[in-house]
Amino acid sequence: MLADTHAQDSHAAAATHAAAALDSVLAAFASLGYPREVVTQWSIPATDAADLVAELRAALAGNPAPRILEVGTFVGTSALVMLLAIPGAVVHTVDPDFPLEVEFDAMHCGFRDANLARTTHEIAAAAAELLGVRDRLVLHRGGFATEATFAGRSATVPAIGSRLAAEHGPFDAAFVDGLHFEDAVLADARLAAASVKP
Repeated sequence: MLADTHAQDSHAAAATHAAAALDSVLAAFASLGYPREVVTQWSIPATDAADLVAELRAALAGNPAPRILEVGTFVGTSALVMLLAIPGAVVHTVDPDFPLEVEFDAMHCGFRDANLARTTHEIAAAAAELLGVRDRLVLHRGGFATEATFAGRSATVPAIGSRLAAEHGPFDAAFVDGLHFEDAVLADARLAAASVKP
């Protein structure tokens, strides 16, 4: 019973940290011209952010400088939440880094009242700078285990996961939220698992 209470308290604390981090991240995007109500349509939901932070904190307890692999940056919401909620963490994140207009067209997002020529990594880097975590965010351009993208066959990118893992791994943890097609998720998950310390 005591262990259950401790786990609940730990998850509650992680949820509080995740909520505060997500609020700060959304405020940074809003200051860059990407409103909260638009970003929340395609960013990590608050409950998922709380679960992510709780799981990472438990898995990385005692590690003062964990190295986290993220597959699927988009504009960096999850990466920035991890960086704010897990002090000392460094996040290596990989994404095709297309202009936001390409991504929005692929998602059928009607929002057009911001600079859509900026790439997803440019937006992530600008938000990270505002939040004071740019030095711990490492952006990698490409696909992870697959060349496929949300934008379709006309917009493929090189798969860089094996090279990224060889040059920057092994990692202490991985979060896979890239291309949401079954084959791509499986390939990304397998390569990410092989890139994490046993």
